[in-house]
Amino acid sequence: MALKHFKNVDILVNNAGVGNDRQWEREVDINLKGTINGMVLGIENYLKNHKQGNEAVIMNLSSVTVLQPLPMFPVYVGTKHAIVGLTRNWGHPLHYNRTRVRVVAICPGVTDTPAMRADISKLCFNEDYQYLQQQVIENFAVQSADHVANEAMKVLEKAETGTVWVIEDSKPLYEYKAPNSEEFKKNTLV
Repeated sequence: MALKHFKNVDILVNNAGVGNDRQWEREVDINLKGTINGMVLGIENYLKNHKQGNEAVIMNLSSVTVLQPLPMFPVYVGTKHAIVGLTRNWGHPLHYNRTRVRVVAICPGVTDTPAMRADISKLCFNEDYQYLQQQVIENFAVQSADHVANEAMKVLEKAETGTVWVIEDSKPLYEYKAPNSEEFKKNTLV
């Protein structure tokens, strides 16, 4: 529809996400397979072939849960970790130089949306969901959707391909960088 109306496509906000570990197959289909589908269509078809300028951008949505455990939703968190991996790899210069499509990701923290008001007892495996929900409330500050949108615009405009950005606590965004393997070699088990 965008291509018909605007004659080009330059930005894809690739947001496929549900949070319901009790329906984990559906969650994987939407969160992971949906994101992959958006990446393939965006990179190999729409953006690569129909961008207006010499560069386009795909922004994937992951989650702040890649930074710290959210034990009531292990499958959801796993799918969001996968999105970081997809972003870092599809954002690699190997793909960028071929397609001229930047691939970036944002990891929003808890954001004031209708999903926050869901009955968590119907969404997670753990029966002690009230304790876990309290842990989330105590450990994550709620931010407005407007704040996330404003920070996401900075990522769309300026972020390098393959980078991942955290937007949380109504503060300025910051880059998430995975440690390189040399740092891990110090972590031995004897």
